[in-house]
Amino acid sequence: MPPFMNDTTQNCFPERIPTRCAIFVRRLLLLLCSFALGASPLLAEHTRTWRQASYEDFLKGTPHGVAVRSDGRLELAPKFTLIADADASYLWSLRVDSKGALYAAGGSPAKVFRFEGSAAGKPTTVFESTDLVAQAIAFDAKGTLYVATSPDGKVYRVSASGEKSVFFDPKSKYIWDLAFGADGTLFVATGDKGQIFAVSPDGKGELFYGSDEAHIRVLALDTHNNLLAGTEPSGRILRISRAGNSGSKSKDASAGEGFVLYETGKRELTALTVAPDGAIYAAAIGEKQRPPAQAPTTVITTPQGTTTVTGGAVVMGTQPQGQTPFIPFPQQLSSSIYRISAEGAPEELWNSRDDVVYSLALNSDGRLLAGTGNSGALLAIDGRGVFAQLAKAGSAQITGIARNSAGKLFLCTANPESLLRRPGVRTRRHLRVALF
Repeated sequence: MPPFMNDTTQNCFPERIPTRCAIFVRRLLLLLCSFALGASPLLAEHTRTWRQASYEDFLKGTPHGVAVRSDGRLELAPKFTLIADADASYLWSLRVDSKGALYAAGGSPAKVFRFEGSAAGKPTTVFESTDLVAQAIAFDAKGTLYVATSPDGKVYRVSASGEKSVFFDPKSKYIWDLAFGADGTLFVATGDKGQIFAVSPDGKGELFYGSDEAHIRVLALDTHNNLLAGTEPSGRILRISRAGNSGSKSKDASAGEGFVLYETGKRELTALTVAPDGAIYAAAIGEKQRPPAQAPTTVITTPQGTTTVTGGAVVMGTQPQGQTPFIPFPQQLSSSIYRISAEGAPEELWNSRDDVVYSLALNSDGRLLAGTGNSGALLAIDGRGVFAQLAKAGSAQITGIARNSAGKLFLCTANPESLLRRPGVRTRRHLRVALF
């Protein structure tokens, strides 16, 4: 330090004072700039709140390992695994034989596949024909496979070696379903005359029940071995028992007597299943066609001709009659699930204007399962208005549900629009078979 400088002079040295001031000014300017740049967004932003409380809101997400319930709860979801694809356009019927082998029927053309085990692989074709679709399959007490084809089809018996033979020809336009009775009688549901045939083990059939409905769509057996049937177009659930032998009957008379358990508010029954406690579960779709109300009509006769006034509209006598009225908005295809208790009390458990129920089944714990269309979802119905979406199949429709002796559930699917193909999995169009 020079001799003429003391500590005071050094602290006020003119070269160091501007340096400290510059640092302070720069820091101040940086702070002001930061505040200026951030002030506008801070002043423009505000707190936004929203609420998601409905079942539909939560379904917009993608749950992993959990199922969303309609009452707002979550539960563990079952594992859903693709096990096989088949070379078919669609499947309608899924069954498990006494040995645990899985069979699926569909078209087109008509085919029946057998799936071995739970590993992915190509199934074996055990039946095929030139008919459009194999609509239904069933097994007798010996494990013999029976296949119903449609339309203008027949019931075939398929031997263990794969040989097929015509077992019964109902001479009906459609064969919709098959069901075996406790005594070995095969019941065949048909349309478009709404008849059920009873076929003995030797292939001899008789008219078991003739209804005033166009179609008998589905069959099932209740806990007392009475035959249950679902109809179209009135959407009825029938219980049919064998008629007494008293008195003479004509050749074309029915051998069974039908009783309407319940007439649903829908047009067509698509599935029936019976619980061990005797409760009957039914799925139905479509709105019934109601005849239009008859408008008041006034007829005015003059020398020039006849004029008809109907509901305020004037219709001249030369106007063509019998024309179909224009309907601007056709009715949507809605769906409902019903429960009929063992005492006969009906109750609607579930309904939708967007999803269609194709299949029903009971889980090993007694829980009702429903396979739906449009969204390809598997639902568990726990009570009136209480249900959970367990899984989505990745296809548009879940058309069949079957359960083996070990409690494993199998689903077959169809997807006419080919909406989804899982990456990394080679798929064939329209079909999925899954195990969870």
